[in-house]
Amino acid sequence: MKKVLAFWGVVLILALIAGVVYFVYVFTGEFSTDFKTFYVEISGTKYVKDAYDLTFGKTRVDVHYTFEKVQTKKLTFTYVIEPTGNDFNFTVDGEKVSWLNVDGLTEAFGVEKDADGLTLDCVNKKVSDVLKAIYPNSEIVLPDGIDEERTSRYKLTVTAEDKRTSVSLTFKCSAIVESITLDPSEITF
Repeated sequence: MKKVLAFWGVVLILALIAGVVYFVYVFTGEFSTDFKTFYVEISGTKYVKDAYDLTFGKTRVDVHYTFEKVQTKKLTFTYVIEPTGNDFNFTVDGEKVSWLNVDGLTEAFGVEKDADGLTLDCVNKKVSDVLKAIYPNSEIVLPDGIDEERTSRYKLTVTAEDKRTSVSLTFKCSAIVESITLDPSEITF
């Protein structure tokens, strides 16, 4: 009987150790950063460190604190959307402006913030659409030959209340396919 209890005691201790290691693994970004007490979640995926090449449509970003269940007050967060990627120059009412120096793209994405996170609408947004929202009633001229699909890269940075921890997500906007046309003469069986 003592051997059985000892065996199950060891199994329980090993399971507890494995659980602690897994918890630390998740909240250190797979042991690649310091322990994070702040993270964002999109469609069930937790981001405790910066992420790149994401695609957003109408996207919900939930903001979490690791120990939020035991805290007495709801902690807040701030966010900003900035341009990223390759720099290029365009004109606004005849003045030359650098893409990477444009401040505050946030309002171009119709962000709705609440206590638990934010929702942004990024469906079919190209650089020209974003710039029109930032510079309303202005004439915007993009350089000839610009590939708006490849240029449309943005960075959402969500910052914890203490301003010491943040998560940046680099993303592009999704496109909605409105129709597909098939040429019956090209279909082979």
